[in-house]
Amino acid sequence: MFITSLIFFIEQISTGLYILLGLGALLAFRSLRRAQQELDAALFELEREILLARRARAINALGGFVLSFLAVLAISTVVAPELRAHPLRIAQRQVEEVPFVTARPTPTITPLAADTIV
Repeated sequence: MFITSLIFFIEQISTGLYILLGLGALLAFRSLRRAQQELDAALFELEREILLARRARAINALGGFVLSFLAVLAISTVVAPELRAHPLRIAQRQVEEVPFVTARPTPTITPLAADTIV
């Protein structure tokens, strides 16, 4: 129930999420370009390592924004309409109770009587 309401909430605010994710992607792309330009102009190895790490963070952030954009797109165009079209089919699906049957292990030794224990 919580997941369904979360999906419908994401669908309702998808336009705002697209705007925020787009702005974040633009900032990440800007950071990537600046890091690349500074990397091209870098003279020292330590400076290059710092700029390579900055470039890697910008690439990761850009990838995260793109994946989030695709997730919101999938939820708002595929998942939410499918839930809205077939709410009973998903809610009525029940797990079939299957008995868990295992073989009874055979004893490996014969048990001793209580009076024969020394």
